[in-house]
Amino acid sequence: MDTLVDGSSETTPFQRAWEEYIAQLSPKKKQRRFLMNCARAVQERSSGSPASVINDAISAAEKKHSMQTSRRIIRKYIDPVVNVLSDFDAIISTLISADPMPTAIIWGSLKVIIDGLSRFSNLFETIKNELRSLRDQLEHITDHENLYGKDERMQKLLCQSYFNIIRFWHRVDKECDNCGFALLKTVTPFSTKKLNSIIGDMQGDSQEISKRANMLQAMELRGEQGENAIARQEAADERRRAEDERRAQREFREERKREAPGDRFNNLCSLLSSRDSNAPNFLRRDKHLKSHLPGTCEWLLDHPDFVAWSGDTSPSPILWIHGPPGSGKSTLCSSISHVLSSKLDTVAFHFCDFAQHYKPFETLRMLAHQLLCKYWTDMHDIPQELCDVSQSSPSVFENVQNMIKVLIKNQPKVYFLLDGLDEETTGERWKDTVDVLQFLIQLTKDYPTKVRLWCSSQPRPLIKKELEGYSHVDISAYVHKDIAFYLSKSIPEAEELGTLDQEKFLQDLHRRAECSFLWASLMISELQGSPTSLREMKQFVERGLPSTLLDYYSLFFGRFKKSLRPLACKLFALIVFARRPLRLSELQEAVWCLNSKSPGSLNPEDKPFLKQLHEVSQPLIEMTRVTGPQTADSQEDYTCRLFHSTLRDFLVEHPNILSEAGDPLADLQISADVAVDACLLYLCQTRYAESLVRREGRWVDATGDPVDNQHFLVYAAKYWDKHLDDAAEQHKKGLLGRLENFITSSNFQTCIQVQSLWVELQFCVFRTMDSDERCRFLRRVFPSWFSRETDVGVKLWQDYRCFLHEWKYFLSCGNCHMANPRCGVLPYLGQLDRIWFGALGPSNFLSQLKSQYKSFVFQLEDEESGVGRFFDVVGDDGGTLMMLRIQSSEGALLQFACETWSLAGQHLPVKEKCQIIQESPALCDWPLYVGNAVNLPLPIGKASPAAFSADCQTLRIGTKLFAKDAAGNFAALPRLPLHPHQSPAYVEEFCRRGRFVVLACRTKLSARDISAKDSLDTAELKRFPGSTSTGHQDDVGCSSDDESTTDSSTESEIETDSEDDGYESWSESSTMFSEDYIFDDDMITPWADHFRDEDQDSKASDTEVGSDFDEALIESDSSSDEDPVSPSAFGYGKKRNEDEYDWDENYSSDEDGYRHFTAGRIRRHESHEEAQATITIFDTQTSLEAVQLFHLSRPLQSKVYGSPPIIHPTESLVVWPLGGGDVLFADFMDKTYFVRRLRPSTLHTRHIFMKCQFSACGRFLHIAALEGQQPIKKKDLAEQRAINIAVLVSTYRLSRRKTSRSPPTLIHRIRVKLGSKESLSVTKLPYTVTWTPKDIYITCSDMVLRVYRIPLFKPAKEAQQEEDVVLMPRKPVFLPESSSNRQVHYFPSKSNPDGRGESTARIIIGSETRKQEEQVLEHGVEFSAIGRTFVTGERGEISPPIGCYINEEVDLGGWGRSYDITEIPVQLGIGCLDRRLERFNPDDDCDFRDLCPISAPTFMGIRTYGHTAYPMSAYEDKHNVRISPI
Repeated sequence: MDTLVDGSSETTPFQRAWEEYIAQLSPKKKQRRFLMNCARAVQERSSGSPASVINDAISAAEKKHSMQTSRRIIRKYIDPVVNVLSDFDAIISTLISADPMPTAIIWGSLKVIIDGLSRFSNLFETIKNELRSLRDQLEHITDHENLYGKDERMQKLLCQSYFNIIRFWHRVDKECDNCGFALLKTVTPFSTKKLNSIIGDMQGDSQEISKRANMLQAMELRGEQGENAIARQEAADERRRAEDERRAQREFREERKREAPGDRFNNLCSLLSSRDSNAPNFLRRDKHLKSHLPGTCEWLLDHPDFVAWSGDTSPSPILWIHGPPGSGKSTLCSSISHVLSSKLDTVAFHFCDFAQHYKPFETLRMLAHQLLCKYWTDMHDIPQELCDVSQSSPSVFENVQNMIKVLIKNQPKVYFLLDGLDEETTGERWKDTVDVLQFLIQLTKDYPTKVRLWCSSQPRPLIKKELEGYSHVDISAYVHKDIAFYLSKSIPEAEELGTLDQEKFLQDLHRRAECSFLWASLMISELQGSPTSLREMKQFVERGLPSTLLDYYSLFFGRFKKSLRPLACKLFALIVFARRPLRLSELQEAVWCLNSKSPGSLNPEDKPFLKQLHEVSQPLIEMTRVTGPQTADSQEDYTCRLFHSTLRDFLVEHPNILSEAGDPLADLQISADVAVDACLLYLCQTRYAESLVRREGRWVDATGDPVDNQHFLVYAAKYWDKHLDDAAEQHKKGLLGRLENFITSSNFQTCIQVQSLWVELQFCVFRTMDSDERCRFLRRVFPSWFSRETDVGVKLWQDYRCFLHEWKYFLSCGNCHMANPRCGVLPYLGQLDRIWFGALGPSNFLSQLKSQYKSFVFQLEDEESGVGRFFDVVGDDGGTLMMLRIQSSEGALLQFACETWSLAGQHLPVKEKCQIIQESPALCDWPLYVGNAVNLPLPIGKASPAAFSADCQTLRIGTKLFAKDAAGNFAALPRLPLHPHQSPAYVEEFCRRGRFVVLACRTKLSARDISAKDSLDTAELKRFPGSTSTGHQDDVGCSSDDESTTDSSTESEIETDSEDDGYESWSESSTMFSEDYIFDDDMITPWADHFRDEDQDSKASDTEVGSDFDEALIESDSSSDEDPVSPSAFGYGKKRNEDEYDWDENYSSDEDGYRHFTAGRIRRHESHEEAQATITIFDTQTSLEAVQLFHLSRPLQSKVYGSPPIIHPTESLVVWPLGGGDVLFADFMDKTYFVRRLRPSTLHTRHIFMKCQFSACGRFLHIAALEGQQPIKKKDLAEQRAINIAVLVSTYRLSRRKTSRSPPTLIHRIRVKLGSKESLSVTKLPYTVTWTPKDIYITCSDMVLRVYRIPLFKPAKEAQQEEDVVLMPRKPVFLPESSSNRQVHYFPSKSNPDGRGESTARIIIGSETRKQEEQVLEHGVEFSAIGRTFVTGERGEISPPIGCYINEEVDLGGWGRSYDITEIPVQLGIGCLDRRLERFNPDDDCDFRDLCPISAPTFMGIRTYGHTAYPMSAYEDKHNVRISPI
């Protein structure tokens, strides 16, 4: 008898009852035979509980006994007679009492016989009924045992119940064995009393168990109520704390309001202040004021035009001061700014600089900052309007303009002073200056009494054109007196001359200087430096002093010592052609690099002395000491610039000024080539052959030297290509080789790294004000002539463009506009070895750069990314990738290249096979997939024109399927129509197992649903191979010109003769797993939707069906004018009254011409044709033609995407998510099916995809359901448009005996939040699934690897705390930017059975088809002076799949716990596959009674109106009323 004990340490109630029953039995052999039979039955069936096994065995014995001959004779002949005689029982009893003996004995004997026969017949009927009901009773006992097994009283009751059940089994066994004597025993009622007594004891046990369960439940409820009371108290305390916190916040806000002006001022200053600060303006103004001689410039204060301009009412608010070079315009401007400021007027000024160019927004920011500081000084307040407009627009230029306007409105008068406009009259610089000038001119028109504009410059035609019609003053006639006064005060030695000699001397100097203060100051410097006496001074003026400024420059450069001329040539060339003012430390390193005799390095012996640099630079180079933080080597630094723009013009026109005549070896040309050589030589040093690394908070080069002391590095990295643009034409050919070598070397990687670290906005995306808003630009990197005019340059530029397309987000982090300090890339700034260089392709020159990851692309070295489209799939294990490429079209054929790639170890992918497939577009129904669909109920999510199965064994092109043969080639399968009466068919999803093929779709689509003008014909294929002509997405709602279909009878189709033969109910094939069914409390069904027909499922018979069969018409319950609402769109079956979302219609076009899944508020469905889900299963090897085994169509009101059917590995079971939470379980051999519903885990939620997977053993079914939760609109809050995304992973156990007929049992579930999205591309869903035996990996399409490792099974209780968690990588792995629009697959490392194995995982990213730009611009076009060019892909350009090997321990840092796991509400049935609900019929199921006097009674959500029962919502909508339910 020990065979009934499972060996566990703790005995169950059934085991204890069994042992007690054995102990009280007599040692008779007859008694022991029953026990032996029970033990044998348990041994034969190891699965299931012993009680269930014994009950099934007893039931089988009773059934066998009922088929005996004697029992059949009794049922056939005796039972009818007994039944008839029983009707005369009262008459016989009367005769017995009325008639005397012996007649009464006869009638009495007859009555005894009748009663005995009746008891015999009822005995076995009672046994049969009790055995049938005992099945359910055993299930209930098992449930109570699992729920209340720890209660001692319940254990005793369960043991007693099992004891009486064993007594009943034993009694039944006896009755079956003693059938021959049973008839005689039944003559007296004593024989049945014992059985009835046992049954009564069993019923009593059941009642006692129920009572005890109710009591335990009440005790638990009371405990929960206590916990709830505590929770309520805690909630009240939390509310009080929240109120205190809100009060503190209010007080804090009030305090902040008092401090707000200062904070607002600081914030605005930070917004306006940047690296382009006002320091240069104030330095120049202070320098001019310091050199200003009192008594000069005073003539302007009395000039009529100036007086009128500065007055309150001026006919001309703009004053243009112009004069020749060096006439003192800048000093005059500085003097006027000082005069106006002393009157407490608001003045904002800007000095243009030929050595430094500012963009329009930068110039206006400096002016706005000055206005802001003046306003704060006067008012000590900042208007809120100013803060509002500071960031009201995405355009910085517009924001600064608005800020200036606000500041002007709050001040009495504002003067804008612009000096040196002539220094900005070259190329793009003048365009930017005009933008500023026109804005300021417009301000004078908008605020004529407040705004005044001063402009001072040389009289250039461009400037005159812009300032035509405004007041202007030529200062040439007015500066003579100031120059004479300046000369007289600047040469005190002339006072020793006589009056006549002094006057003649000064007149001679005045005549030479004319109206140039610059020339006058230079003459004074010469006179103070060379002559030693009055005589020598007079002689020097008469014979040695240059007559003009240009002669002076020539004389100055001619005086350089021969030994200093090479140094002077380099120094002046660098300063003249610099893109910004250089510092002395930068000049020293640049000259050092040019002097170095050691290629690739800087020899300390070649470093120039600072003393010589100072000597050469005086007096024509101004040096301004740099204030603030000094260089890392604590060296005092200076900013160097030419002292006047005329010197730059002179050197540009006379580049050979330092060359000596007759010395051909002396190449001392001041040209742009000097800066070119300096940048290239500096960047090509061997210490930059490897990337910079960060050590102890400092970046160091390959030699370990900190780059803080390498001053010229950043300038060379930023401006090297701009200097190459300035190279002379005759030198470009010689530079071509050097340039190619530099770009293709590893030094270029360091150059990119330096740009990423220290060059602001280098890799950011721009939009110009005069371009289309859809156009985006990047800063140019290569010289324009190199990337336009040379073949090698074009190729390198295209490679670099692809690199930027993928990695500009990573490079721009930290130096982008308004950088986010919480950016995830910021801690890894500058770590270029995290870039997947290998994934750029073997033909890309950047693919050879160093990376910490081994990345690759599925492309051969001689292949190029062309124009067309990829269809690819990654195998289940990540070791195989299939790729289908549209190659071309010849005649009426499509031609595809089907490639098979394999991955092994850590090797690069190998292209194993390339098969050419040709197919006719008509035979594979290609136009169905590339044409524009119209008039579809659910048009979103059109199927891809071609697709592979997940196991890479099946290929679909259009509607045609191909299976892989033994040689690895795809061979066409017979045409498999999805709809028996519709041709051509439309296939969305498919799967195959051997000879069985499953075709499925959720869209009823045919040729009449495709717009003819959008179909892809042969000519189109020839013109643009691989294109998909999808038409404009706005045409989806348009009606078709073709005749509309009248066939709407396919709501439910299946091979069937009887409507109820194929569908299986729960009771027909249910199997209860009492030991691990842990979600009993979730078996409620809150999905009740009484207005949707759940009983319209068609059913298949087991009879053979011919090839042609009829479609079943199922009449819909909803009328045509009602709006059917799918309960699957809202979690828990609830729908908000204000909810008018239709998720499947609100979309936007994606890159493939398909749709995006979004949450938006739009109109209802207008189509009267219902969508439907259709599945067909074929056997392709039973005959020459495929035999249809199963076909089913069901109405569909919401779709799921990327949810193909799956076939059980051994059984004839197909599982397919239909949509709306419904999951189909179909046995295609028995032609039966049933549908279960998986509810979403949150309110107002719908499923996006439902991925299903059978375990390798076939015992478990896994479902990963991606859920999207609608944004909840809250009162007084802006509507949220983002969709909350989560995944619910569930595991179900399948029945071993009835795998295809029994509903699965939920044994594990887990829910993980995946963030939110505003829209989802349903053609390429941004979430992929990788299945392993123990875990599922959910990977998100993002620029950082975001993968969740979720367990598929609940671990053992002792390991639950450690292992039952969702895991994520601890370290980030950055992905290409296009990964956000591509499918990212993660395949974990494989381990051996002993736990060891490789730790290398794989990341594979699917192909990308870039958007076809409506406006494609030439790649070399330059839009601005900083070199921004339009960077975009070509029309329809494709990028093949890419991948990368990573070490899970090193690169990912192992797996850490993710806190995105969410708690699943209990007792809501989340994850359970709900059984069907019996449909509610208002006509048959309502029995109304007046409970209160109202005009429209309600019952269970149904309201009556007249003689018609309406759903409450329908009644209220019909009569435009709202009546509260009872």
